[in-house]
Amino acid sequence: MELNDQKEAISRVYVKAIASVAGFDCQDNTLDRDSIDVIFSNKNDAPYCKIEAQLKATAKQNLIKDDDSIHYSLPIKNYDDLRGKSILPRILICLLLPAGKDPNDWLTQDIEQLTIKKCAYYVSLKGLPDSTNATEITVKIPLANIFSIEALTKLMQEAESEFETGGN
Repeated sequence: MELNDQKEAISRVYVKAIASVAGFDCQDNTLDRDSIDVIFSNKNDAPYCKIEAQLKATAKQNLIKDDDSIHYSLPIKNYDDLRGKSILPRILICLLLPAGKDPNDWLTQDIEQLTIKKCAYYVSLKGLPDSTNATEITVKIPLANIFSIEALTKLMQEAESEFETGGN
């Protein structure tokens, strides 16, 4: 398996583990035409409440800047898809992995635990301005936005509230 494929696979496992413990479904979007890799849903309590997400993973270590954010270079197509109008909320989730090219450094396992090293961060690009960039744009992802069980629960509650009020 290619290194980038391994990064994508571990990012999917990461978000699915978070969603599972939080009590939400996390479905793969097999046709990634609109920059959506997974869809989170709550089929029991709010069956129409969903969040779409683009997943990215990187082992680059120079992404954290002094403004307390990750500066991630996102393809312009993904940027436009995520910032544009959508019925469902959309977020970008970026998994930061340990430095290097050895996937064995990303995960540890013993009889007590399975640990994915480092963590993922998220941001909504909704409403951000057009870009004149041709290929990529630097997106700032706040370090405070750790993609966690609590964060996903809050995002789903916000999506449900927005759905119930019709986005008003």
